[in-house]
Amino acid sequence: MDLFIFELLHSLSGKVSYIDSMMIFLSKYGYILFILSVLSLFLFPAYRKMGLTGVVALVVGLLLNLLIGTLVDRPRPFIAHDIDILIPKEPSPSFPSDQALIAGVFMTLFWILAPKLRIPVVILGLLAVVSRIYVGHHYPSDVVTGALLGVILVPVTRRILSNRRGIREDKPLGL
Repeated sequence: MDLFIFELLHSLSGKVSYIDSMMIFLSKYGYILFILSVLSLFLFPAYRKMGLTGVVALVVGLLLNLLIGTLVDRPRPFIAHDIDILIPKEPSPSFPSDQALIAGVFMTLFWILAPKLRIPVVILGLLAVVSRIYVGHHYPSDVVTGALLGVILVPVTRRILSNRRGIREDKPLGL
């Protein structure tokens, strides 16, 4: 099933140049936008706790991904199968996806902080996650696992940090 969905999504690449360009952009730079968005929360005193929550969730998640990736050592689709990729990539473990984890943290933080922006935030995050399959770098289970880990780590980290003295709860942005 994983390979079937991968082939279905990846087969769309190379057909429409503006879609390819968008997916390449999101695959190459989406995670940078997401990290900068999380870090930008430190600029506003009222949202520093959520910024800290995001950074801790990212660090813990990326360390977990490194551990899981080392243990599972799943080859990327372009290594395991004869496919063309849209962006050159060095071989490294495919499972789970770091960029999907980053997108999961981004979507969850801004889901909590900006209720009025939930739909665009989730659309942007999901497009970035799907772009990793589209360009040929990940299987669907890689990105689903990475994103879910990010989604789970935010409330867990938030809960742990809220139990610490001196760290107050942030209020939604009102967006």
